[in-house]
Parts: sequence; C-alpha cells; structure tokens
Amino acid sequence: MTPFPREGESPGDRELVRRARAGSRQALTDLILRYQSKVVQWAARIVRSADDARDVSQEVFLRVFRSLPEYRGESEFSTWVWRITFNLSLNWRERIMGRFLPLGEEAEAALPDPGPGPEELLRAARRSEAVRAAVLRLPAHFQVVVVLYYFRGLTYEQTAGALKVPVNTVKTHLSRAKARLRRELDRADDRGRHG
Repeated sequence: MTPFPREGESPGDRELVRRARAGSRQALTDLILRYQSKVVQWAARIVRSADDARDVSQEVFLRVFRSLPEYRGESEFSTWVWRITFNLSLNWRERIMGRFLPLGEEAEAALPDPGPGPEELLRAARRSEAVRAAVLRLPAHFQVVVVLYYFRGLTYEQTAGALKVPVNTVKTHLSRAKARLRRELDRADDRGRHG
C-alpha cells in the first residue's frame, strides 16, 4: 500500500515539474489542477474549514510557484506539496486563533489570573516550535496520522476512515511517530541543557 499522500500519484509529475521549471505555463497549470483538490482536502484536515482550506490552497500554490526553481526532486513532488500545505495550514490556524485572543485592557479583564510569565511563555513557544519542526521531519505517512489524530482530534477509526487504512495501521503509525518524536525532542532538550 502506498503511504499517504502519494496515493494516486502519477508518474507524469516529474515531467510536468521539469517542464514547469523550464517555463511552461501549461505544465504549471496542469500541476495545479492535478493537486488542487488534494491540497484543499489536506488543508481542511488541519484548518477545519472548507473556506479557509481554499484560501490556504491559494497560498500553497503561490509558494509552489515561487519555490519550484529550488525544488530538487529529493522527495516526491506530492510529498513536497504536502509539506508546504502542512506548514501553511498550521500557520493559518495560528493566525486565525490569534484573532480571537483578547487584546489590551480587555485581556486583563478577561484573564484575572496573569498566568505564566514571559520566561515560561518563551519556553512553551520554543517547545511548541520544536514539536512542530519534529513533526515536519517525520515521513509523510506518519505526519498525516499525527495531524489527523492529535491536531484534528479524530479518533483511531475516523483517522483510518479518512486515510482508507486499517485501524491497526493508524495505531502502529502513531506509536512509531511518537517514539521518533520523543527521541528527537529528548535530543533537542539535551542540546538545550548542554548548549
């Protein structure tokens, strides 16, 4: 079974990318048409809104267009597009969530407990960034399971249904992804303490 998101990938991607990099507008249009619905689906799983997912997809293809000259083919084109979608979708969620946080005096009234101080917030932000970076280094089929289960809040069964894989595959991928993340974060913590 091909791991998500390479499912349904056409062998013609490499040729389209080559032609698009050489300046073919038609090849670029063909790539966008080929991946448009997939990108919207991938983004929707993270941003949780079809309208926002369509907006994210526009950002994704703008980034693809701008970054295509740097794409070296070290990973499949679909994996590269998935990573761009994943990053931009998470950024979108953070921007949207930021809009709903109270500002100024309203924030003080809404939050009588001052909560963590600047140092704690900085540590939490660094940890959050480290987790996000570690997730992005996972293989694509681990990334999507982590995103659906932890970020999207789907159950094992819902995640399996979304990916069209057995529930045991979801559990195995989650277990392996968590082990990798734990190792990476432990190494990062060690570097932080000794560096």
